[in-house]
Amino acid sequence: MSPRRLWDFFAGRFRPARIARLKAALPGLAGEAHVLDVGGRIGWWQMMQPATPHVTVVNLETDDERAIREAGYRFVKASACALPFRDGAFDIVISNSVIEHVGTWSNQQLFAREVLRCGRAIYVQTPNRWFPVEPHLLMPLAHWLPRRWQRPLIPFLSLWALMARPPAAVIDNFLDSTRLLTRRELVELFPGCEITEERVLGLVKSYMVTRRAPP
Repeated sequence: MSPRRLWDFFAGRFRPARIARLKAALPGLAGEAHVLDVGGRIGWWQMMQPATPHVTVVNLETDDERAIREAGYRFVKASACALPFRDGAFDIVISNSVIEHVGTWSNQQLFAREVLRCGRAIYVQTPNRWFPVEPHLLMPLAHWLPRRWQRPLIPFLSLWALMARPPAAVIDNFLDSTRLLTRRELVELFPGCEITEERVLGLVKSYMVTRRAPP
């Protein structure tokens, strides 16, 4: 099973409730709002129905491009850290589990700046660094260790690695490009925004950052 399919399997258990909360917070998603989805996938919008037809998806990966266009949405290949849109171009900018994949803290600052710049309202979801299971590797505790200690543990402790048997280069790329965030960091990245929690067994699994459009 590929990492993406494995992630989609487990994430699918949380997405329906997350989407319901998102629609309640930003009702324009089910109306006529013009929406930018940063790093989006077609599966998200299939689950979102009914949804606004005015969706632009930005992604550097193009494997979903055809399905996105066939669904009637717009696809733009671009970096989330340098969005090719004017200030306030969209009623809503959303991003689901993407900001942790842009690499460095500096890139995450650029990501947040671009999301806040392009959207009158925003929604950004990301896993909590302090949740005891790394949500992509499906590996307990080890993501709190230094990278040089994580690397040799992944082939033996990660459910993803045990199932997918990824090459060493794939594991290295994941470690180089993934940086989970804390609540304190999200407050710094998205000043003035509301931060809510998604919990599993009483523990904070992920955060949702929301800014509603001004009246």
